[in-house]
Amino acid sequence: MIPLLGHKDLSELPVRIQRFRLRLMQFSYTISHIPGKELIIPDLLSRHPTCDSLTFEDDQSCFETELFVDSVLKSLPATDKKLQEIRSKQMSDYVCQKLIEFTKNGWPDSETCEISKLYWKFQGEITVNNGLLMRNDRLIISSELKPDILARLHEAHQGINKCRSRAKESVWWLGISKDIENLVKSCDICAKMQNDKREPLIATPFPDRCWFRFVLLAW
Repeated sequence: MIPLLGHKDLSELPVRIQRFRLRLMQFSYTISHIPGKELIIPDLLSRHPTCDSLTFEDDQSCFETELFVDSVLKSLPATDKKLQEIRSKQMSDYVCQKLIEFTKNGWPDSETCEISKLYWKFQGEITVNNGLLMRNDRLIISSELKPDILARLHEAHQGINKCRSRAKESVWWLGISKDIENLVKSCDICAKMQNDKREPLIATPFPDRCWFRFVLLAW
C-alpha cells in the first residue's frame, strides 16, 4: 500500500486505487507502515461511515473520480463493440472467471489454488471496472482472444520491443512478453527483412597530404 499511495505515478495505479488516490489529493499527508500489534485502538467507526454522513463534497468527489475512471476506459484503443467482445470472452473464460471471483470475494490461499498462486503477486493490481477485468489500466485478455490480439500487435511487423510497448498501452495476460517474442521470431516476413543486409559503406582513401583531395576536385 505504501508504494501505491506514496511513490507510484497515478497512471501506474489500478483504477480502483486511482479513485482512492484522487480523493486524497486534496490533503497533504505522509504514509508509513505501522505493525498490526501496535494498532491497539483502531477507530472502526471512522473507517465505515454511513450514507447519511456523506456530505456534498464527498458526493462530488465520488462523481469526479467516476468520470476519471470512465475517461480511462474510453482512452483504450478499442471500439465499444470490441470491448463488449472482450467482456463476453472474459465471462466465458475459466481463468478470467476465477480472477473476477477473487477480486470480488477475496483471494484464497495461494497454496490451495493454482490460479491464485500464479496471479498472487498481481492481486493488488487486478480490478473489475464496468464489467471488464483489468490489470491497472490494461485489459486482461482471455485465452480465446490471444491469437487475434497478438496479430493486431504485430500487424505492422515491428520488432519485439515495439510490440511490447504497444501491449503495455492496452492489453495484458500472464506470459504476454514471451508470447510476443515467440511471434516476432517466427514471423517469415520479419526474418526475411532481417536477412536483407545493406551493402557496407566504402571508406574514402586517406589523402597523402593536406588538401590533396580538395585540389583534385578543383581540377
